[in-house]
Amino acid sequence: MNLQKSISDFTTHANEVPLLKALIDGKEASDIAPQTSEDLMPDQAYNSAAHNHLVVIGLRSQDPLLIKVWGFDATIDETKKTTYSEGWGYLQGDIGWVESDRNPFLHSHRIKSAPEDTILVKITGTSEAGVIAALKAFQGGMLNGFVVAGSLTRPKTTLLDLDPLPDPAPGTLPAQIKIGDDMAALVGWNQIPEQEYRAVLESGGTEPKKMWRYKYLVPGMLEQKPIIRWLGGVNRMAFGNAIDIIECNSSGEASAAAQKLANMTYRNKTNDLVFKPISLSGSNPTWECPQATDETMESTWNIIVTSSGPYLFLSSLPPEGTSAVIAAVGQGTH
Repeated sequence: MNLQKSISDFTTHANEVPLLKALIDGKEASDIAPQTSEDLMPDQAYNSAAHNHLVVIGLRSQDPLLIKVWGFDATIDETKKTTYSEGWGYLQGDIGWVESDRNPFLHSHRIKSAPEDTILVKITGTSEAGVIAALKAFQGGMLNGFVVAGSLTRPKTTLLDLDPLPDPAPGTLPAQIKIGDDMAALVGWNQIPEQEYRAVLESGGTEPKKMWRYKYLVPGMLEQKPIIRWLGGVNRMAFGNAIDIIECNSSGEASAAAQKLANMTYRNKTNDLVFKPISLSGSNPTWECPQATDETMESTWNIIVTSSGPYLFLSSLPPEGTSAVIAAVGQGTH
């Protein structure tokens, strides 16, 4: 299948993609409107580019809009079929890249302020085969990460090399959970870079086998205060309304890591924060603590630490939603 055919098929079924469906169902978007990149490049189209969610698909060498919104999380050299991103290292082959974040058109000197955020999804790669693989991964729920179409080699190594994890976590996670008074939709999952694996090793005493970060989107979240809507959004580092699923080597390792993390004290901007035991259905001993804050943000989420079987969980979802995810993962490992 060639790239244009893949894009055409994607457009036909775009409202079924978890993230796009959630935006439409939550009244954050109205419909899917295919356009060429050239349609959004002129100055008179700037406001349209800024105030709409964008999914930009293609090769960087052939798409001026991709060049304009590229960012700094990954580099791609199509002539050598190589890419680099911190936490994965240098990869070579037919590699696809999916990156979801806030829309940079809305965060420029041309827009003085905005009462809402819009989302930009970049779907690209080192080759057409890589872009097609990335597009398929996004349709399946990947929000951020690499996907390999074929074989993978490394032209050089770094201290933070990690092979891309192509598969979602085990189990069928709840499509919706209740957060506050709203039903939040599952919009997808993020690959986790090697430096976060190292952070779990340093803080929890165990090196994860695999890690995923799943995101739920609350209706109206993109209209909250800037720091809240960013943390509740789709960037891979945005931990609001999210749950980290961390596969360890054994249930003993997962339980010990949860206990060690819960024994840590976190410094807030005004006081120390400590984890306190709570009861959580379907899990081992569980602890909860308000998120740490600084000068830019107030406490919005609580952080839950627990384990179940060989899995360690770090969650900013409510207890009931956390329990539902844990149950789904447990069913998926049978």
